[in-house]
Amino acid sequence: MNGLAKSVENIDGTFKKFGQKLNILGENVNKVNNIITLIDSIAEQTNLLALNAAIEAARAGESGKGFAVVAEEIRELAEQSKNSSNEITQLLGNISSDTKTILNDSGSMNDELNNQMTSISETIKCFKEIVDKIENIIPEIDRVSYSAKNINKQKDSILMNVESTSSISQQNSASSEEIAASSEEMSSTAQNLFSTVEKLRDMAKDMTDEISKFKL
Repeated sequence: MNGLAKSVENIDGTFKKFGQKLNILGENVNKVNNIITLIDSIAEQTNLLALNAAIEAARAGESGKGFAVVAEEIRELAEQSKNSSNEITQLLGNISSDTKTILNDSGSMNDELNNQMTSISETIKCFKEIVDKIENIIPEIDRVSYSAKNINKQKDSILMNVESTSSISQQNSASSEEIAASSEEMSSTAQNLFSTVEKLRDMAKDMTDEISKFKL
C-alpha cells in the first residue's frame, strides 16, 4: 500500500514538474511574440523608408537608378521579414493554445491524483486501525485461551475427586454419577471453548499477516 502511495506521489511530482516546464514554455512563447512584434515594427519602418528612398531616387532621374534598385531590394526583404514574422506569430499562437490545453489537462489530472492520494491515505489509515485493533485483540484471546486451559485442568482434578468419592461411598453413587456427568459436560464445553479460542487466535493472526502484506 505504501508502495502504491509512493508511486502516485512520484507521478504527482512528475506532473508538477511538467506543469512548471509548460509555464516556462508559455513565458518563452510570450517573449518570442514580443520579439516578433518588434521585428514587424522594424519591417514596416524599413518598408516605408525603402518606399521613400525609391521616390527620391525617381526624382533624381538617371543618377538615382542604382539607388532605386537597392531601395527596392530592401523593401522586398522587409516584406519577406514581415511575412515570415506573421507565419511565426501564427505558429506561436498554435503552440500557446496547445500549451494552455495541456496545462488545463495536466491540472485536471493533478487534481485527480490528489484525490487518489487522499483515498489511499484514508485506506492506509483504516488498515492501520484494523491492525491496531487486532493487535489489541490477540492478547485478550491469549488470556481466554489460558483460562480455557486452566478450566480443562480443573475439570480433570474435579473428575478425579468425583471418582474417588464414588469409590468411598456407594450410597452417593447417583449423585457422584451426576457430578461426573456434569464434569464430563464441563470438560467438553471447556474443550470446545479452547478449540474456538484457538481458531479465533489463528484467524486474528491470519488477518494480521494479510494486512502486513500491505507494508503499512
